[in-house]
Amino acid sequence: MQAIATVIGADLGGFADEFGACFEESLFTFFHDVPPVFDWVNGLRGNPIRKCIPQICCGRKGICANPGLKRAKSSFLVGEGSMQVFIAEDNYYELERLRRQVQSWGSRHGGVSITAVQCVAEVGPADLRTYDAVFLDVELPGKDGFAFAQELRGAGCSADIVFVTNHPELSLKGYTVHAQDYIIKPVEQERIDAAMDYIARNCRLKERRSIVLQRGISQQDRYFLTEILYVEASNHSSIVYTYDKTQSYALTFAQMEKLLPAEDFKKCHRGYIVNLHAVKGLRRNSITLVDGREILVSTTYFQSVKDALIALRGGQ
Repeated sequence: MQAIATVIGADLGGFADEFGACFEESLFTFFHDVPPVFDWVNGLRGNPIRKCIPQICCGRKGICANPGLKRAKSSFLVGEGSMQVFIAEDNYYELERLRRQVQSWGSRHGGVSITAVQCVAEVGPADLRTYDAVFLDVELPGKDGFAFAQELRGAGCSADIVFVTNHPELSLKGYTVHAQDYIIKPVEQERIDAAMDYIARNCRLKERRSIVLQRGISQQDRYFLTEILYVEASNHSSIVYTYDKTQSYALTFAQMEKLLPAEDFKKCHRGYIVNLHAVKGLRRNSITLVDGREILVSTTYFQSVKDALIALRGGQ
């Protein structure tokens, strides 16, 4: 068991029943360049001890332990921690180096869960909405890192994006997707540590930026502000719309407006409050959101919404 711990740098305790049917194929593929360990692991077929192996999922069938990314090719998921990190790098050895560097940071800061892939062509951007950080190589097969980053933002992913590349001249393109950092290869541990320190602070800030809404007598729902697309007035209640659910609350529209921070949310119609960060397009009578939905904007509120969006995007 210690041999595997050395290879993947992960704690072997407390991981049980985490895998799908293709565990064995995935595990054996992962260790294909480590013959001594491969031979040892091969002896685990049918042995209950294999249930103690940490979350590793790689191989020809893609990620097994993460159904949302089950079709990602040449991928693996390692570790279990409070922060979720996604890494895309087409070069296997550079991917491994980057994974180890992030894992090293995680071992010193309470743990980190890492999903790593060599290609993003079959990864659904919406599957990454719960991730805290996304490390992207600019040059990826089938779909480059910039294009994928734009899809992430369009799907409502607010994760900190870090580009990793050999091309410093492309760094300005990162601003179009509000990238947190742009790291030039070869990547040093100190650069990863600095990026992860910033991301961790940002995660704590996001956790504080949330609201709790009372539903019924005993049920409470917590929303991160980045989750909420818009709020709709409905008689004497308010309906909260997120990317994947809708919920009504016994709060008046005025009460809901007071709960939401004015720097992030703006009344755009007598019946709608919109999350400015979720706005993709603004027209005279409608707002297009990042997930493609449209809501009304009235003449009364059009200019104030427009001004708020310009201010949010630095005058652009």
